[in-house]
Amino acid sequence: MFTTAVENNSTTGAGARWRGGGVRGSDIIVEMLIEYGVEHVFGVAGDTSISLYESLHERQDRITHVLCRDERSASYAADAYARLTFKPGLCESPSGGSTCLTINAWRS
Repeated sequence: MFTTAVENNSTTGAGARWRGGGVRGSDIIVEMLIEYGVEHVFGVAGDTSISLYESLHERQDRITHVLCRDERSASYAADAYARLTFKPGLCESPSGGSTCLTINAWRS
């Protein structure tokens, strides 16, 4: 699908978001998440994930970001969402030491 969208310069699919002659990796990731049925992303905004948040904002009609207080809360929220709805629960956190806060939810 990606090559077809890029070759045809279509307005839908993973190749739809053009930035100066190229496609951002975050656009491809968001499109992939949508295709996998992810409806909500729980997380905390950070300087390393700004392009991801731009892509999420552009596709807010299909995928919603839930801003949480910290990474630990985001990981528990994603876990609870997945257990209660039987849908994918996705937790996003900035890179760095704060990622260690998500480990407790991984264990349970």
